[in-house]
Amino acid sequence: MNDFGCDIFFEPGRFLTANCGAIVSKVLYTKESGSKNIVILDSSMTEILRPILYQSFHDILPVEKDDSRERISYDVVGPVCESSDYLAKGRELQKAKPDDLLALMSAGAYASVMSSNYNVRRKPPEIIVDGDTWHVTRSRETYDYLLYDERVIDDLTAIP
Repeated sequence: MNDFGCDIFFEPGRFLTANCGAIVSKVLYTKESGSKNIVILDSSMTEILRPILYQSFHDILPVEKDDSRERISYDVVGPVCESSDYLAKGRELQKAKPDDLLALMSAGAYASVMSSNYNVRRKPPEIIVDGDTWHVTRSRETYDYLLYDERVIDDLTAIP
């Protein structure tokens, strides 16, 4: 109780969970488009919607830092065939190469709950790292899982 005669509740929510997670994504390839350098990742707006939804900022860091690589300004995009599949624009990163791993930071409160199966993309696994050990807390979805409740209606296939 306090001097005002009321209870005070504190719910830290996002403050505690937003920065607790990262999406680790593989570089599929890079390309130039006019004056822009583009890095295409295997993660997309289906794994983290916030950058497209309201231009949120998520740090993007190399999993293995290499100070010998030049730094390049990239637009970071996903492989979904949508013009809005941007994860970041104009980000200065070490020169990216196919199979490099990049971490999209501050994804903890958002990635899982806001993810979707748009374009039949399977949700990624969730991993908890504890020191030098790790645990799979949710496995990657399978295509069988995605199609589990789908039904083909035979009568519709006979429509002329």
